[in-house]
Amino acid sequence: MDHQRGVSFSEMKLRTKTGAKIWVRDIGRAVFDEKGEIRHIDGIVQDITEQKEAVEALQASEERFRSLVQHSSDIIIVFDAEGVIRYVSPPVERILGRKAEKMIGQRMYSYIHPEDAPSVRTQLANATQQPGVGEPAEFRLRHANGNWVWMEAVGNNLLADPNMKGVVVNARDVSQRRQAEEQLRLLATAINSIEEGVLITDTQPPPPGPEIVFVNKGLCQMTGHTQEELLGQTPHLFSGPKTDQTLLDQFEGKLASNQSFSSETINYRRNGSEYYAAWHISPVVDAAGQVTHYVSIQRDVTQLKSWEAQFLQMQKMEAVGRLAGGVAHDFNNLLTIIKGHSELLLNNLGQQNPLRHEVEQIEKAGEQAASLIRQLLIFSRQGVIQPKILNLNNIAIDTEKMLRRLIGKDIRLVTALDPALRLIKADPGQMEQVMMNLLINALDAMPQGGQLRIETANTLVNEPLFLQPMTVQPGSYAQLTVRDTGTGMDEETLSHIFEPFYTTKEQGKGTGLGLSTVYAIVTRMGGSIQVTTELGQGTTFKVYLPCLSDADKVLIEPGNEGIRLHR
Repeated sequence: MDHQRGVSFSEMKLRTKTGAKIWVRDIGRAVFDEKGEIRHIDGIVQDITEQKEAVEALQASEERFRSLVQHSSDIIIVFDAEGVIRYVSPPVERILGRKAEKMIGQRMYSYIHPEDAPSVRTQLANATQQPGVGEPAEFRLRHANGNWVWMEAVGNNLLADPNMKGVVVNARDVSQRRQAEEQLRLLATAINSIEEGVLITDTQPPPPGPEIVFVNKGLCQMTGHTQEELLGQTPHLFSGPKTDQTLLDQFEGKLASNQSFSSETINYRRNGSEYYAAWHISPVVDAAGQVTHYVSIQRDVTQLKSWEAQFLQMQKMEAVGRLAGGVAHDFNNLLTIIKGHSELLLNNLGQQNPLRHEVEQIEKAGEQAASLIRQLLIFSRQGVIQPKILNLNNIAIDTEKMLRRLIGKDIRLVTALDPALRLIKADPGQMEQVMMNLLINALDAMPQGGQLRIETANTLVNEPLFLQPMTVQPGSYAQLTVRDTGTGMDEETLSHIFEPFYTTKEQGKGTGLGLSTVYAIVTRMGGSIQVTTELGQGTTFKVYLPCLSDADKVLIEPGNEGIRLHR
């Protein structure tokens, strides 16, 4: 009670007649007489239950808010228009290792990474001009230990609010997310940097089958498709006439049982060309053990297959060559006896002797056999060679002159010789044999006539050319091209043309040593051969013969027999 005024206040909780509890405020005032003694007390009782409940609710709300702020994973920062911090919530100590009270009064920019400060200043300037919630921003704040912590923040301009008078920022630690994003970017960059093709599909069962949901750049380069063209398609897009369907059925069976699978198939590029693909497919399993996707890693092994085929061809040719060389030597010894005795018989038989014709046929067969043996020795690399410095054009001109006397009117012979053709080092006789064998092979392919074209040119190969049937290594070459418009060859025939004794001619009309001899001579020189053919369209042979270097000085001898090399 205020004794000077005689007024008293009190609040209490009472129970009503119905048993309900209410809050009341009792206000009493004492009335005094002339002597200063209390005559009586006037009092008022007010029901303040609603006021009390409102206050208690507000206090509870404030306590809840305080607890939320203190235990939040985010930091709440309030700073003024100058960037001076006015309030920092307690989680700042857990996230940045700093005491909240020590940050108050400091400038916000003193904690921001120098690289991020300009953009944050710009955003703050924009935020102070426009009330309300601004755009999210990411920047780094310095931890007390000196490290930088990535934060994602959203500001709310409440400078005009008299109760706040500041910019309220809600900032969240996103360091782990940024690290995960960086790892994903690194992974994506790595996947797109490798030459192998990477393909990921969903798990839709056929038909239509799993759909492609991701491809890397390597697969796009391998197949010629763009990423947009492949997404949403099925891997059957790469299949074609030569794709092993039995293998694909096995593959689908493996996937159905969630097993990995590896194999090789012939696939098809966007332009329809074939390539050998070696691939491995595995299921992608989530944390619950469920298969969510399939991932396939593919390599284009076309070049490797070509090398394997060339290696096998070389092994086969070498084995046959050793056999042919041994047979040729033994046969040559027998042939020497046959030829010697036939010459002796001819010397002893008169011109009118009825046996002379038969002996002449024996001698003629011996000469043909000797020519065959010479080819066998060349093929087996056991023949004697006499290399000279040559201009391939001279061989082509001499061969053309001889050939024009032999071919019929239904064959059109065309030459295109490079006058600046570089020189080579080779046995002239073997070069003539190479050219004649190629030309005879071309003529045999045009029984109904056609065009036969001989070309020479200088060719510079900067990178290995993976051609059929062998690889052309980098270097400078004198290139001989023999092109016909004949019957062409199928793939089966093409795969055997350089094998000795292989021929498509009728029995008795070919030895099967022509092209194998060409192969032996060219490879012995370090050269290569390319063959392109199509049934009904003709065949082209390109022979790559290594050139002499520019450092070599040459002198052409009279008669064009050869060129002597001087250093």
